[in-house]
Amino acid sequence: MRIDGGAHPLAALAGTHRALVRTSRALGLPGPCPDIWGIAIRVLGAGDGTAPERDDADVLLATTGSGVVGRHVLVPVLRPAKRTFTSLLPFESPLGDQFLLGARPVVGDADSPGDRLDLIAAGVGGTWGTIGEVIIGAPLPEAEGQALRFSPWSPPRDIQLSGWINSLRRPAYVASQHERPDTGPAPRA
Repeated sequence: MRIDGGAHPLAALAGTHRALVRTSRALGLPGPCPDIWGIAIRVLGAGDGTAPERDDADVLLATTGSGVVGRHVLVPVLRPAKRTFTSLLPFESPLGDQFLLGARPVVGDADSPGDRLDLIAAGVGGTWGTIGEVIIGAPLPEAEGQALRFSPWSPPRDIQLSGWINSLRRPAYVASQHERPDTGPAPRA
């Protein structure tokens, strides 16, 4: 994963990072049915380091629209290869600026997000800009991949989740992770 330098919320992490990526179908519907697709990215060594479990940073994205309103609306899709994935809810920078993170598949077949993603960011009402790239490699061993849990409450250092909806989301997310079966596609390095 590469994060570019410049004037954007993740500029403090500019450089190349190892990352783990999991793609998923949120509702688990069979292939021919539209589903909300998710991409979870764990950026190794990019957490705030306040505890051992916070050495890495997680960014969770889902298929949404890309416009000012649509980026906050989950969108079930048949084929995610040309869709925008966003954080849906805002993050906040140390300066108090609110923004969303996202990804756009660059190369892929129609039935998956593919192996290359542009990492994008935008102010809550602003224009998307490319801030980096994620290249997805080989799958992890199945047992290792299934043991991973991603959390929106482990964002990259110097940013945090923002807004009252995120505070309501936490109990539901914790419960869903507790009940999550160890099935699904293995994350890829």
